[in-house]
Amino acid sequence: MTPSYCAVCGRCFQNQYFHIQEGGRLVHFSDFDDSAAKRGYCPGVVGAAWICEEHLSIALECIDLPVETAIAELRRQIGVQRYSVTEGRDEPHLFIDRIGPNRPKVFAILRAATQMTPTQAKEAIEHLPVFVSKGWPAEFMNWKKQLEECGATMRIAWD
Repeated sequence: MTPSYCAVCGRCFQNQYFHIQEGGRLVHFSDFDDSAAKRGYCPGVVGAAWICEEHLSIALECIDLPVETAIAELRRQIGVQRYSVTEGRDEPHLFIDRIGPNRPKVFAILRAATQMTPTQAKEAIEHLPVFVSKGWPAEFMNWKKQLEECGATMRIAWD
C-alpha cells in the first residue's frame, strides 16, 4: 500500500494529508485485516487502500468488496485506462488566481512576499495565476490573509 497516493487514479495528496490531514483517506474494504501488523509484521495490513477525495464517495460504495476487486471496479467506472502515480509538489505552493478590486495593494504585497522588481510584479499580475510562495502553510498564511483582505482570490496547490 502506497501512502497518500490514490489507488484509483494515482493522484498524490501527500502534502495536503501531511499538513492538514485532508485530500483523501485510508479506506478499509471487506478483506481488511491488520492482525499481522499488530503482531509486528511488515507490511501486515491487507484490504485497505488510500483514496483521494474525488473518488472517496464512490469508493465507500464498494467497501463490501475485496480491495483488488473494488479498485478494479472503481477504475472501470471512472474510465482509468492506465494507472500511474503522479508525483506531487515537494511543498505546498501559494498562488494568486484573481487580483480583485485593490490592484495597487495586491501589487505591493506581492512585491513584499516575492522580492520581485516592480516590472516583474506588474508582468506577473497581468498573467495569472501568480506564484507567491511555497513551504509550510503556516509560513505563507500571513501573505494569503493579507492578499485575501485586499480582495484577491488565493489558492494553495498541494499537488
